[in-house]
Parts: sequence; structure tokens; C-alpha cells
Amino acid sequence: PQSDRFSEAATIPELFGGVHAGLLAALCMVVVTYVLMTRTRLGFEITFVGSNDEAAQQAGMSKFYVYLLVFVVGGAFAAMGGISEIAGAQGRYRAGFEPGYGFTAIPIALLGRNSAFKVMLAGLFFAVLFVGGSSMEVAFGVPAALVEIIQALVILFLITAEFFKSYRVGIDLKRGPAETPAQPQRGDD
Repeated sequence: PQSDRFSEAATIPELFGGVHAGLLAALCMVVVTYVLMTRTRLGFEITFVGSNDEAAQQAGMSKFYVYLLVFVVGGAFAAMGGISEIAGAQGRYRAGFEPGYGFTAIPIALLGRNSAFKVMLAGLFFAVLFVGGSSMEVAFGVPAALVEIIQALVILFLITAEFFKSYRVGIDLKRGPAETPAQPQRGDD
């Protein structure tokens, strides 16, 4: 089941070659997020609460307010993405519309490393991955699950890189690999 096609006034106009104006809205959201996070007190509070909420509370910041604000803004961004997909790309609502973008956002955020522009680049990487995966499935019979495998590998590599960044892992040739404990680095706690 699906709805009737939306009226012309309710759809997002196409810019060129299947790309609609939702792309411009997404780019504006990236710029606004960058300015908010790097140039405002609120951005500092969000970063501080996100890195150590207990210290932020001791410094007089309301972690409840910051969490609530981040959830509301994140939900608004997700809603804008959903509206962009339905009113722009599809032009109608289909029952069961749930492409799983929320789960895809997790590795994108991990890959973005708390930077609005890096998140945008990671999002473009995953978009190319999904579109390329669909095209390769049709053209060459490559399984669609390959995209999910690559997504899982990205998460695995990021976790591994974070582990090696946080701990000095090495082999002491005198003691052997089994006897060398992993030592946490100072200052990265």
C-alpha cells in the first residue's frame, strides 16, 4: 500500500539529474551544525557534556538540558531527512518505508569523529557505497549483503584503531608476546 502521489506544491523540487533541493537543505544543516559546534557557547557545552557529563555538571552546566536539546535537534534533523526522502525522492508515502538510515548513521558518526564536515564526507562515502552496491547487484549479480559487510568492516577498523590509539600494544622480544601487558597511555583516559 502507498499514498497517492503528492501534489506539486507538497514535493521538493528537483535540481538536476534526480537530485532534489533536499541536498541544499542538508548542506545548510552541515554549515549550521559546524558554526553551532565550533563558534558558540552551546556547542562548547554540548562537546563538554558529551565528553564528561559529570565534570560538566560540576562546572554548572545542566546535562539534562543539553541531552534534551541534542535529542530534539537530532530528531528534527532525522525528520527533515525523512521528509526529504519521501517528498523529494519518492513523491509519495509507502507503507513500510524504513530504509534503516538510523543504523547507517552510527558508523557515519563514528567515521566523522565529531566533525560536521567529516560526517558529511562519511555520509557521502556510505551513499556511494549503497548506490554502487545496488548497481553492482543489478549489473554483476554481487550480493547486496556486501554493502553491509563493508559497513561492518568500517566499524571494526574504527574500533581497532581506537584500541591501538588508547593502548600501547607491542611485543617485548626479551619476554615474548604472551608476557607483554597492554599499557594505557597517560592523558587519554
